[in-house]
Amino acid sequence: MKQDIKIIEYQEKYSKDIINHIRKIAMEEFEYKDWEDYFNRMSFEEYKNKGNKFWIALDDEDKVVGTIGALKISDKEVRMNSLYVNKEYRELGIAKKLYSLFTEFVKEQKYECITLRTFFKFTHAINFYEKEGFIKYNEDDESYFYIKSMINKR
Repeated sequence: MKQDIKIIEYQEKYSKDIINHIRKIAMEEFEYKDWEDYFNRMSFEEYKNKGNKFWIALDDEDKVVGTIGALKISDKEVRMNSLYVNKEYRELGIAKKLYSLFTEFVKEQKYECITLRTFFKFTHAINFYEKEGFIKYNEDDESYFYIKSMINKR
């Protein structure tokens, strides 16, 4: 495994690789077998709109090893989406680097809060979110919902 990681903004040429990256983690590692339809419909069009952004972490062979997206919900709220890092690349600071770019964008856009949804099985992610100051505010039968205020963090 190589550790020379570069992070870039979304480029169309990586769309299939991004979907396969997320599919592998969700369906193989965490066994969310019923997500296939979601991946067949997955699109990055909304990330091209103002107030939205998507980043990709690539290894030195140009392989997608991490992702994160910012989706505008309102002028005050942004949703963090698709923070996924390949299992072999975890604990190398990639999630932190992706999240740092995400929060800089959030501050630039003057969003007041970040929301996200994560699934019970994603315990590594849950620990990361809670360390970063996210507060669980709701749950359903398969997931938790988190929020983080960005007021006074600019």
